[in-house]
Amino acid sequence: MYFTFEHECDNAPMTLTIYVEYSIWTWPGTYDQPAECEIDKVSYTAECGKLDMTALLKSTTDTKLQDEIEEAITKAIWNDYNNQ
Repeated sequence: MYFTFEHECDNAPMTLTIYVEYSIWTWPGTYDQPAECEIDKVSYTAECGKLDMTALLKSTTDTKLQDEIEEAITKAIWNDYNNQ
């Protein structure tokens, strides 16, 4: 699945347009075990204006910014998946 969203960073003065491609792994469960649903594969690119920021964001030593972006992507994936 594929979608785009905007994210205004709390840990850096920028607004990113993030393009996400992902897949979801689901298992229907059985009588003895509950169903499972989890994010399987994720890839993304991020732009600030017309600048591709993907490589910079993935290699930065600013762990707060990396965590913020990963959290924003995960939240956006579940929103996209649940609204389909």
